[in-house]
Amino acid sequence: MSYLAKVTSKGQVTIPAEVRARLGAEAGDRLCFTVDDSGAVTVEKVTLSLAELRGMVSDLPRLSPGEAVAAVDEARAARADALTGRRPQDGGQTR
Repeated sequence: MSYLAKVTSKGQVTIPAEVRARLGAEAGDRLCFTVDDSGAVTVEKVTLSLAELRGMVSDLPRLSPGEAVAAVDEARAARADALTGRRPQDGGQTR
């Protein structure tokens, strides 16, 4: 099956829904594009191994359960503010 997509001036492409579904790709996922000598392109969803995930967080400070919950809440609030364009009004503190 073939699908068409348009490249924007910024080099971005919207991947057709059917292709995303076949790849199992969702927002935030990483994709690997491989181009062979003939110019054919293969796209695969990148999955990280448990060892790779551990390596990504190995240098992070250890948090207590309460500190972890507070950090997640703060990150969620910051993300919501970024998505809605709001800015914190209390001197840079999020909720």
